[in-house]
Amino acid sequence: MARVALVTGGMGGLGESICIKLAALGYKVVTTHSPGNTTAAEWLQTMNNMGYGFKAYPCDVADFDSCKACVETITHDIGPVDVLVNNAGITRDMTFKRMTKADWDAVIHTNLDSVFNMTKQVMDGMVERKWGRVINVSSLNGIKGAFGQTNYAAAKAGMHGFTKSLALEVAKSGDKDSFLELAEDLIAKHAKEKESLTQRAEEAEANLEARSRVLEDKNSKIDQLTEEVAKVKKRVKAMPPADVGEEIRKEVTTLAAQAEVGIRAMRAGLQALADHTEAHGIDHGDFTAGLICQLELTLRQLRGEFDVKTAPDGDDTPEWMRPGASEAAAARVAADMAAAGWKRDAEGRMVRADAETLGA
Repeated sequence: MARVALVTGGMGGLGESICIKLAALGYKVVTTHSPGNTTAAEWLQTMNNMGYGFKAYPCDVADFDSCKACVETITHDIGPVDVLVNNAGITRDMTFKRMTKADWDAVIHTNLDSVFNMTKQVMDGMVERKWGRVINVSSLNGIKGAFGQTNYAAAKAGMHGFTKSLALEVAKSGDKDSFLELAEDLIAKHAKEKESLTQRAEEAEANLEARSRVLEDKNSKIDQLTEEVAKVKKRVKAMPPADVGEEIRKEVTTLAAQAEVGIRAMRAGLQALADHTEAHGIDHGDFTAGLICQLELTLRQLRGEFDVKTAPDGDDTPEWMRPGASEAAAARVAADMAAAGWKRDAEGRMVRADAETLGA
């Protein structure tokens, strides 16, 4: 004989899907609808035209006496309820500031009181027959909460507590042990998650403190630099124009020297590309030409922007920048290197006098 499954609020949405699934599993499916539902008969006809064989009864799940009368009628007409699915529910979503007592009561009565009202009618019979299932359709919002759902979340949280507590009272010994084991696992999992969150919060706090210290240090250094800049500006104002110009020249010379060092450092890279071309026949000519052209373009832009001469020719030109200075400097460097035991080989590379190659 097929067992009887009662689904509250089974006309539409999740409830309808539950009814269809239970019918597919072989249950006699009964659902409830609110007493004022004018489309209940049409829905029932549509479902039964598809061969489901559902039964439907009016019931105000928020009213205990209505639930009692409904279950008594179902038991008389079809048989005792073996599976109860407490699915009926409503929402009255709004911020707590706008929520009225009526909004709160409507959701609590329909979503939470209904669970007690319906379960109370079937539980004793299930215990006596030593078989029964009560399935309460809850929500994750009952655990984590949701904006604008203080009433709904409270009702679903109450359903969680109701379900766990009732299971401890009426579940069979084996089921009860399994439930307690599951509950302990969940508690342990939540405790571990809480510990992890606490650790992460502490780490975040430590990182925040470290960042604050770094920021304070940076601010302190900025303050120091600001003071030093102010002092320099004050000192510069007091300096003769010629001295100020000399200081600026020193700064620009330093920047130019840094740029030249970077450009000369490219030689090793260009040499590596040349060696690669020789060894593997892969041409890097366009690539290297592009690099050099970009450098030359940058220099031409500087020359044009500041109307720089093609070559220095004034009396105030530093000696190391005058024509022929590079050759003279190279001769001095060669003499110094020779005195230190170095010489250039046939390919122009610096090697020790004993022929140990320094490298390109």
